[in-house]
Amino acid sequence: MLSKLRHFTDGGGSDLASLRSRVDVRPALGAVGAPNAPFVAVSGGTLGVCFIATVDGRDRFLKSYASVQGKPNLEKEVRILTHLYGEMLSIRRIEVPEDEEQTRVWLFMDALRPLDAPLGPRDTQGLVEAYRAQLASLPADALQTTDTLGTLIHEASRGISNLVSAGQLSSAIKHELSSRLVYLTQKWQSFSSCVAHGDLGPHNIMAADCRPVVIDWEDAFCGVDGYDYLYWLTFFENRRHYNKDILGRTPLGVEAEVALLAMILLLKSELSLRANTLAGNQISVEQRIGEVLALA
Repeated sequence: MLSKLRHFTDGGGSDLASLRSRVDVRPALGAVGAPNAPFVAVSGGTLGVCFIATVDGRDRFLKSYASVQGKPNLEKEVRILTHLYGEMLSIRRIEVPEDEEQTRVWLFMDALRPLDAPLGPRDTQGLVEAYRAQLASLPADALQTTDTLGTLIHEASRGISNLVSAGQLSSAIKHELSSRLVYLTQKWQSFSSCVAHGDLGPHNIMAADCRPVVIDWEDAFCGVDGYDYLYWLTFFENRRHYNKDILGRTPLGVEAEVALLAMILLLKSELSLRANTLAGNQISVEQRIGEVLALA
């Protein structure tokens, strides 16, 4: 989420389509010996540029970045995906000249397919625990980011004021959220740390050989155990799971879980505000945050 928040804070949102249109996948295909392979552009998240190409009779996925600021995040994603699924998905990092001064990096891997059915809370938690265990052996310098849960808490504190100014939060919810963020500020460094995906949602869980695979690691950071499961719960389609049974499943404790759920929804709403997409939401910001506060 942090990469998107920063992108729209810097005023770059309006030129994404133009930036994507300038990215040419053919040099990357030439680098893998398939310069004439057929390809089609596909969705690659907010800041990515992605294609599916048929190479040697197999569908392959290629991903790069819309702006050069996204290069470090793609490099990070390549390292993490290689650590988790390198051989299984035939993952490669490709670097090709783009002009006289710059090169462009590509992620090249087997194309995946959607899951037959969305995962529920228990299976999602199991998936998170499995990749958390694998990432415990990720080299210390692989993340190359100073972002922590503290970074998100700071961004959320700024977001409260922006959402109040935009008429999206009442004074009562503002007070409740501020109290929750104070609690997190005091507690977060005592939580068990781990590599967190940072943007885990149903759209980032795909399938390979009937096995769930987690993609889009651009926003991975030094997070806390339980964060990714809670982030997954904040997606609109997962509201159907909301009841008190979804809490208490992480080492954080229910109070911290509710505080993090509210913080994540606050940040998502702030992102929508920056990207001018709040008008498309089906229910209000205050309703969404109120739903998770009611779980306490």
